[in-house]
Amino acid sequence: MNSQVTKKLFTFTLLLLLTIPQYSLAETREPWETRKNEVSLHGLYLGYQDNLIYLKTEHNLLKYPFSSNALFALMGLYSGKLVPLPQFPKEIPVQIILDRTGTIRAMRNQLEQLNFVPGIKLKNWGHLATLSPQEEHYTLFDLWQGLFLCDLKKEKKPVFLSTQPSCAWNNKGTKIAYADEHYLGVYDIPKNIKKTYPFPPNNLGMIRVVFSIAWSPQDDKLLYAFLEDYPQQGSNLFQITIIDKQGKELGTKLLQHLGPLCWLSDEEILLVANPSSQKTGEIIIWNYQTNKSTILFDNLTGACNNLCFNQSSSSLAYTLSRDETGEKELYLYTLTQSKPTKIKSLIFPIHNLQWTKDNTLIFWEEINNSINIIKKTGEEITKFKGFLPPKSVEHRFLYFPEEPKEEPLPLFLSP
Repeated sequence: MNSQVTKKLFTFTLLLLLTIPQYSLAETREPWETRKNEVSLHGLYLGYQDNLIYLKTEHNLLKYPFSSNALFALMGLYSGKLVPLPQFPKEIPVQIILDRTGTIRAMRNQLEQLNFVPGIKLKNWGHLATLSPQEEHYTLFDLWQGLFLCDLKKEKKPVFLSTQPSCAWNNKGTKIAYADEHYLGVYDIPKNIKKTYPFPPNNLGMIRVVFSIAWSPQDDKLLYAFLEDYPQQGSNLFQITIIDKQGKELGTKLLQHLGPLCWLSDEEILLVANPSSQKTGEIIIWNYQTNKSTILFDNLTGACNNLCFNQSSSSLAYTLSRDETGEKELYLYTLTQSKPTKIKSLIFPIHNLQWTKDNTLIFWEEINNSINIIKKTGEEITKFKGFLPPKSVEHRFLYFPEEPKEEPLPLFLSP
């Protein structure tokens, strides 16, 4: 397949990923507009019993019957979903619509009123960004122009790296690894040298998309994970490959339903195998030198879509989403513990969970477009409007005013 066709296909695929919401809900707002002889009320949803929904307002405790075909929705700024009443979260502000008989025909959550906190506005706009460990450089990916290396300290022209967004900083912040169509590249910033490691040949017509790159703790090895399939065929079989500084392949592993992954030590990789229709999920430690795998946690009944490891404190944070209840749970685990500790229950899905250098946790909540910073006990420190990209957090962090869709948005650095 020629490079132009592959580039167009990748760009189209990425555009879909950036623009398709995670929930599906009809765009119409008609269910939330009161009709003749209808009433709209706001309050705190307490739960339901029999055929009555309980609502707390500023001065009263109210209860109303609900229709057998009532709509119950969880809605964000740009997306939402219909849910069964048993999955509707309790103790959250809601809007209810009462029909002319005083029966609830619709209920939805009410979003928090958050402010945007403008930090240091950078001169470049884009769709994704990463921050170097020493906070001297950053990468910026623009859907239409590609991936660029930018300088935070000096007025330098950005360096083009790739047409694809996947990249990773080494721990010293002196090198950036990135994926292109036919190779893995490494750019040495002080030496201004690019080195490429060609991918092994694949079957004619197959497309390889690298979705994760990571340096080993000693900065002497690279991990990259990719999906390979024929256009429009679909696949859930992922491959993980480890290479050394010379590009020599040190280990490979195939895994279905691969979730997040990261380095645990210089020989061990932490992998998530998410649940499938055949089996429950697992968090696995894979030693690429011996090719042996050890199950850290199994029987994960929900999908794990966030995972980050703090090397300095040996602390692992991850989330589980339980489809049967709609509940999202944030867990903390250190290697000296016997089992993980749930530190927070979440009403809505979160994304891009990361550790700061100050040992706090930060993530993006899509439903209300908010950046959340919490202590490792789960206690909230602050929350404000904005989109947090993956790999954008050190002491400070990079963020956009909201999740960039088709058009690039201005980039900010936290004060």
